[in-house]
Amino acid sequence: MIPGVCILCGKPCTDEIPPHEGDYVEFSDYRQPEPYSIGGEVGMEYFCDEHVAIVRSLASLPMEEALAEMENRYGPFPQYQRPRPEPGWLKRIFSLGKHTRAS
Repeated sequence: MIPGVCILCGKPCTDEIPPHEGDYVEFSDYRQPEPYSIGGEVGMEYFCDEHVAIVRSLASLPMEEALAEMENRYGPFPQYQRPRPEPGWLKRIFSLGKHTRAS
């Protein structure tokens, strides 16, 4: 199976928050790999929650044509920036043991 990373923006499926989740889309040129082959599926890719609905409307095209049409319609897609954790989160985790009372 292809890793769940949106090929348009690079957002990984691990950053999706239910119920807003991406999905794999099969295009018209989809074909399954031969059993025991090393290569992945052809004509199927993962898209994040922001792009999956738009891409599904183009699923009747071969994958390369659909991606070209997406770029023609919407231009280049900005790359996903993972949210930064709050500063000091690691320090708070390790300081939890210091604040417990010993009886």
